[in-house]
Amino acid sequence: MFVSVLFALTGPVESTRELEGRLYDLAEDPDPRVRFQLAFTLGELSGRSKIESLKKIALQDCADYWVRTAILSSVNEDAIRLFEALLLETDSEEIDRCGDFMGELAKVLGTRGEPDEIAVAMTGITEVRPNLAPRTVTSILSGLAEGFELGGKTKIALPGAEDALVGLLNDTNTEVRSAAERLSGFIDREAILQSEASVAEAIRLALDADRAMDDRKRALQNLKTAQLDAATFDLTGLLEARQPDDLAVLGLEALTSLPDEEFVKVVVGGFQAMSPAVKEHALDSLFARTGRLLGLLRSIDSGEMDKLPISRERRPELLLSPNREVAELAASIYGDLDTKEDLSLFENYRPAIELPGDPEKGHETYKARCIFCHKVHEEGVNLGPDWSSVQNNTRDALLINILYPNRDIDPGFLNYVVETNAGELITGILVSSGESSVTLRRAGGEEDTVLRKNIGSMKNTELSIMPVGLEADLSVEDMADLLAFIQSIQ
Repeated sequence: MFVSVLFALTGPVESTRELEGRLYDLAEDPDPRVRFQLAFTLGELSGRSKIESLKKIALQDCADYWVRTAILSSVNEDAIRLFEALLLETDSEEIDRCGDFMGELAKVLGTRGEPDEIAVAMTGITEVRPNLAPRTVTSILSGLAEGFELGGKTKIALPGAEDALVGLLNDTNTEVRSAAERLSGFIDREAILQSEASVAEAIRLALDADRAMDDRKRALQNLKTAQLDAATFDLTGLLEARQPDDLAVLGLEALTSLPDEEFVKVVVGGFQAMSPAVKEHALDSLFARTGRLLGLLRSIDSGEMDKLPISRERRPELLLSPNREVAELAASIYGDLDTKEDLSLFENYRPAIELPGDPEKGHETYKARCIFCHKVHEEGVNLGPDWSSVQNNTRDALLINILYPNRDIDPGFLNYVVETNAGELITGILVSSGESSVTLRRAGGEEDTVLRKNIGSMKNTELSIMPVGLEADLSVEDMADLLAFIQSIQ
């Protein structure tokens, strides 16, 4: 129908080629109805001239919903060619004016879901990004994501365009980043974040003190799934005390993908420069795997690292390790596990039994030292015994339980250590022991479930989950306040 109408408008022709030539000329016809009909007719043709004609119509009529619909119905497998022609061969101001149409065209590409086409589109977006308005880029990225949804796509690869997506995920504009994040949900992101250039870009952004803190944290979050190697040691600059603690912790988490030996080198080498809070996170990471513990103990044994940072509370975990080499090396450094009770502690704190104490001050001590294992009303974690069941105990009995946690242990609160076949170390009380798995609960309430087939060894330490020495630095008055708080619980 449209061909006959257009033919009538152009007059007689001598050949099909001449007819096609006249049709292409009509892309600049002043009558919008002609351009509208031509957009439909071009769907029957192919070649570069078709793309050029559709491009001309799009730039003239991108604000017209019906013309846009006609163009989109005609692109078929040529959608990527029209997308490239508009994006790379057109002034950025013109593209911004047609941002909505570019989003609709991207939606067609997403619905097709051809990896090579998506990769070309992503590379093109990155190439012209500096000149495009954020709204246009957001429209294109959102269009691709909507197309993926319509086409039922789940995860596709982006051959050769990994760095393009990483760049958009780290864009300075919030809306662009959000749209890229949505799109990345359909992309094989693990492969993207492991590309060498992508990792380098994320590290550069994380170290850039002039970038917004949220941008730097986002880059580190992306690095957590990347496979880092020795070349990424530049991240150690993030571990220094001059950096915000939360940024340094994210840096540590990113570095945990390093092989155990290299991770130990990074932590030991930068330990002295870390803030106290970051040091604790670093030690948690070292204690998470047998290979790291061995590396840590060897560094201490060689004098490369001081033995003092390993607190008295952590040492039993080393000395009672299911790994013989860890236990023997720890014993050579710290001596055998001292299970003798320091009876002088009770005498030192005995006056606290007679003092009235201030429950409000004791509440503050609870929040600082006990909240990770004991729940009081809506505060804390249900790991240790319920304090409401001991509030009527005598003060001397409460004091003994605090000072000597291993004297009388309920079997339900014994500490277990599981070493997986992969060398991961998991500690906590045993909350579930099923036919196929066990579940341990750690301080803070976090739980780890391990399949029995993945358990290398499992050992009951015969120690309470409550560490010895929690009274350290508490005055007699502080202890009296804590006792008063426990007895005030209703």
